[in-house]
Amino acid sequence: MFYIPNQKFLKIIEFNHFDMIQVNNRPLEWEKGLTVQKLLKIKNYTFPNITVKINDVFIPKSEYKSTAIQDGDNVLVLHMFGGG
Repeated sequence: MFYIPNQKFLKIIEFNHFDMIQVNNRPLEWEKGLTVQKLLKIKNYTFPNITVKINDVFIPKSEYKSTAIQDGDNVLVLHMFGGG
């Protein structure tokens, strides 16, 4: 909320604040109860070999369902593949 002087009174202006996270350096609206597993489903990341980091911490695949993503988190989703 910001106060802006306007002649004899103060005008109050409210700005909408959307909770956001970063996913692979792109903004995404955050929702309460978001987990790694839900995020992967929302983003349609279905590759078999995915690695996830939240704020530079690797998240084990066994913890995707229980690991909550918080407002402001920086999430990196990497698709691992082999080549030759």
